[in-house]
This record gives sequence, structure tokens and C-alpha cells, in this order.
Amino acid sequence: MRIALAQMNPSVGAFEDNLELALDWARSAAENGSELVLFPQYALCGAPVEGLAQSTAFVAVARECVDEFARRSPVTAIIGSFDLYDDDTQAKVTCEDESPEEGGAGFPCIFLCRDGVATPLFDAVDSVACFEVGRSRIALSCDPAFDPSEVTGLPDLLVVLSADVYKGQDTLPTSIPSLREACAHASEFDAVYARCNLVGGQDSVVFSGASFVLSSNGELICAAAPFTSELVVGDTETAEPQGTKAISLPARDSLADDWNALVLATRDYCHKNSFDECVIGVSGGIDSAVIATLACDALGSDKVHGVLLPGPYSSEGSITDAKALAKTLGFDTQTLPIVSSFDACCEALASACGGSVQGLARENMQARMRMVFLMTLSNSYGWILLNTGNKSEAAMGFSTLYGDTAGAFAPLGDVYKTRVFELAVWRNTQSPAIPRAIIDKPPSAELYAGQRDDDRLLPYDILDRILFRHIECAWSRRDLIDSGFDAAAVDEVLRVIARFEFKRRSEPIAPEISKLSLTRRAWPITNRFIDKG
Repeated sequence: MRIALAQMNPSVGAFEDNLELALDWARSAAENGSELVLFPQYALCGAPVEGLAQSTAFVAVARECVDEFARRSPVTAIIGSFDLYDDDTQAKVTCEDESPEEGGAGFPCIFLCRDGVATPLFDAVDSVACFEVGRSRIALSCDPAFDPSEVTGLPDLLVVLSADVYKGQDTLPTSIPSLREACAHASEFDAVYARCNLVGGQDSVVFSGASFVLSSNGELICAAAPFTSELVVGDTETAEPQGTKAISLPARDSLADDWNALVLATRDYCHKNSFDECVIGVSGGIDSAVIATLACDALGSDKVHGVLLPGPYSSEGSITDAKALAKTLGFDTQTLPIVSSFDACCEALASACGGSVQGLARENMQARMRMVFLMTLSNSYGWILLNTGNKSEAAMGFSTLYGDTAGAFAPLGDVYKTRVFELAVWRNTQSPAIPRAIIDKPPSAELYAGQRDDDRLLPYDILDRILFRHIECAWSRRDLIDSGFDAAAVDEVLRVIARFEFKRRSEPIAPEISKLSLTRRAWPITNRFIDKG
């Protein structure tokens, strides 16, 4: 059998667009001689649907879309969407997050579409569905780790339709652990193994793609690239499959995968929310430089607008570095000094603040003044404001509420500062982008004379190692100290993290590409617990 895998990037609720996109892929599959085309889970409705699963109207349209696809598809297809609950299906299907008991109107379902009819495969989402297409017997699941004992008979083709998110390189479907699992299943049943995964950005989620087909002896028949929409075609009866041994695939570059995931997330967040252009405050620092580069890769440099906002403590080097970045990448800039506006605000508030605005209030006013300028441009031209914060700063509350926490999307919000530097260095190996002066200079918000981030934070190479172990690995104070970190440093980091949960709740949405984002961590805002060991 010749099969096609349609690695599709749908938008949640965009049923007409998703339907036409799926039909385009189905036509391409038919033109390539495919007898069967596989689509990912949620291909017609998008994912995650979250509270939309409780909308009867949403689920009803989702089912109508499946039926329309079945009527118009020129080739037999297996595709994922939602189905409505009724008395029959409630008895057949349970769904962990969207069950009738939770008030859901429908449930995720896989459909076999052939001869104009969409047939729900009720077992596929939660276990394994077995059926025939032509002369081939197929076993289908939405779980790569399905229980082999649930497969009945001897299938010719094992199919996994998934919507797996990217949480680092080892979570790709084509990662070594995933491919080993696929090879074991293929070998056990002496069957071809096909996995079709969703691709695209949706709010904070990044679906990775990386769909593939393996022969029964574990050789790659065909594979789609991660982080891109693609149709791949393979023959399941090929005597000598072309390709490499799946478990011997060359190692991938984790920096390249992270970068491509962030570009995809930024592009899809903008385009799926009807933003064609973005505005960024470019400071001459590493964060805004990487954000600007991501934005140019995602949207095109002609859609990126940089704004230089020099304040009373901005260095000349920061201004020249920001302009050099813009020249290299090809995006336009304008310079809007905030000094006169800042001075006017300080004067207006002086008497109310005891005679003058000083200390932290004076520093934060500069950050808020910059955001007034940026949001005014955003509102005036319909540009989306991209936030330039990172995970290290968010964890430590090293940001200004209603200042540099502003923005609709934070591409680096789940990326530690040291990783931001690594991404910058990697991106420069692909083409000239970020001036070396920006990478080499000590990080600073330039809110007072001579300021450096390490005036108030541990050096990032130490801080990030503590943060990673505490957040992603759930290490306790004792674990951190026993591993060699200074006790006073650990105590200060844990104290500050606990204190600033309220500020993190005001951070913009960010693509979550780590094992545990700060949003998912979500400790209570009102919380007096600090690990004192």
C-alpha cells in the first residue's frame, strides 16, 4: 500500500480553513498514487481546544466538518477531530479531561473516511482500533506507548495519530527513545509503523511534527521535517526501504530545534491572531536582539519594527549596537528618547513622593515610560508588541510590572538567560544576525548609572543552574546545597522565587518548550512557604 502522511498545521476553530487545507493534502496524496492518507489527531478542529470542548456548537460544527471532508476527499483518509456525545457514545468512550462528568459536549475522536462516509473509530483515542482498508489490516492508536495486547490479529500497518508537543529535543517523535519504541512495535508485529504528528503553534503550545514511516525491520521509509507543514509518501510494501536505520539517525542540534520551535510559535501566534507586523523595543541588549532575529525569521524583516528608547542612563554603545542589529537583519527602526517624558513625570510626581522620585520607583518609571511609547505605536498601527523577557528574569521577578512585562507574546519567556546567549551564538552560524558586541557585553537594563544585572542577581551561569534544578527537577534546598551550591545563594534564590509569583502571573503568554514552564509550575500567589531545609 502507498500511504501519505499529511503533517498538518490547523488553527483552533478555523473549520473552513482547516477543511480546505485537509482536502488540499488529500488531493495531493491522491495525485501521488496514495491509497490512504493519514492526518494527525485534531487535524480538523485544531488543538488544544480547552473549554471549547464544552461548547455544543463547537463540537457540532467539528462533526459537520468531518462529514464534509469524508464526502469530498478523493482518497481514503484517517483523520482526527471531535465528535458529539450521545447515549451510544457515552457508553463507549471515556476521556480523561473532557468526559460527560466534566460537562464536555464532545470528545476527541478519530474517523475513517472512505466512500463519502466518516466512521468514528471509538477505541483509537484511548486504546487501539483495528480495521481493514483494502487488503491491509490496520491497528490504530493515539498513544505511541499503546499496549500491544490490545491489538487483535496480525496487522500489516501500525498507525499512531498524535498531537505531541515539543518540550525539548528528546520529545520529538524522531528522537532516539521514540524511534526505539516504534521499532519494537514494528518488529513485534512484523508490520510497517506510521506515526503522523500535528505541527504548529497554538498559544503556549508548540506541536513538533516529525512524522515518519518505518519498515518492519526498523528502517526509515519516509519522514517529515519537524516544525513545518509537509506531505510525505511511502510504500509499505517496499522490499528494500530507502533510508537510514531509524535508531542510527544522526544526532540533532538541540539549539536548532529550539530555535525552529520558537520561530514557528511566534509566526503562528501572530498570524493565527491576525497580526502581520510586530513592534519591538530594541535596547542593544541580548534579549531584544534575539527577539528581533526570531521575529525576522518568523515574519520577514519588512514586518518587524524596532524602536530605540534611550533614557537618561542609556549608553552610546547600546544605541549603536541596536542600529547595527537592525542594519544586519534589515528591519526599520526609529529613535524615540524618553528623557523629556521621564523628567516630566518625575516632576509631576515629586511632591507626592516626598520631594522627588528616587530608588526603585525612579528605575521602574523608565521601564513603564518605554512601554507607553511601544503600546501607543502598537495601538496606532495594529502591530503586535513582542515582549523581550526571559525565564531567568521572570523566575526572579527581575522585571517591572506594567513596564517590561508588557506585550502580547513573549518568545523567550520559557528560555533561561544562558540559553538565550547560546541561541544567539548558534543563529549567527546560520547567517549574520547579532553583532558580537551585543553577545559579549554584560547584561544591563540601564536604569541607573553603571547598572549591571549581576548587581542584584547571581551571575547567570550560576543562577540558571540553580533555577533549572529547582524548577524543572524539583530539587529541594538540601539537594542544591549538597550538590555544591552556596547555601546563602540558594536561600536567596528560593526566597525571591517564592516572593514573585504574583509578578509572573502578569507575564505575557510564552511558548513552553522546557520540561516545566513557570506557568505550569504555578505555585499559589498568596503563599508563605519557603523551603528552609
